[in-house]
Amino acid sequence: MGGMRKDRARELRKNPTDAEKALWKHLRLRQAGGHKFRRQQIIGQYILDFVCLERRLIIEVDGGQHSEESAYDHERDKWLAERGFHVLRFWNNQVLKEMETVREVIQQALTNPPLLYPPPQGGGEFLNEYLKSEVRMGDPMDDLKEKTQKTAELYFKGVAGERPFEVWRSFDKELAREISLFYTGKLYAREKIPHKTRQLVTVAALTVLERTEELKMHLHGAINVGCTPQEVTEVIFQMATYGGVPVMNSALKVFREVLQEKGMWPMKGKKGDG
Repeated sequence: MGGMRKDRARELRKNPTDAEKALWKHLRLRQAGGHKFRRQQIIGQYILDFVCLERRLIIEVDGGQHSEESAYDHERDKWLAERGFHVLRFWNNQVLKEMETVREVIQQALTNPPLLYPPPQGGGEFLNEYLKSEVRMGDPMDDLKEKTQKTAELYFKGVAGERPFEVWRSFDKELAREISLFYTGKLYAREKIPHKTRQLVTVAALTVLERTEELKMHLHGAINVGCTPQEVTEVIFQMATYGGVPVMNSALKVFREVLQEKGMWPMKGKKGDG
């Protein structure tokens, strides 16, 4: 299969479309701001028209038939984006009739975060609309880092002592980063269930498992994301059914410490307060 792709890429390089040939004249020999582009580059299972590996920028020149392949293009662009590549798409007639404008868009993408969607087909004003677009696609890794940081701040604000990430980092900084990006940035940040629900589920599990150190962190997290003390208390009481009364008591003591640290003890609205 790999040999067939190489043969196909070689054939495409030998027989470019008129639009590809025209654009290559302006990309070859580092004419685009000193950046090196490759033609018909194989990445994964895909053959891509033009690729700047240095900037992780891909340029696709599409003919009319691509309007019928939007689902395929979307899947391919998604796969590439997950690996840090950005895709610019131009129609053949844009390249052939508005080359200077196309070059300007490419230069903009090489110096700034690339734009997510291709410019509208045809029309001398397409660059203005393209560059004004508010929908931009940054580096997926930057997005993941930002999501990781925001989720960590949301969940663990106010947690005293050394956090797990700090322990991991003291042994291996790179591995600590990878673990944090996955658990905090990808798993904890998933939007399938609300943060409140996730924290209540986590409190329930950690109560039964008697993981008091982790439980304390997630009790802070539960309050931080908007769970009321009454909701958290009820979850802990319910866990007596699955872990036993001693387990419930232990978790309640930990929760009392958390509420004291947050200045929320004694709880307001407790039954029997009169």
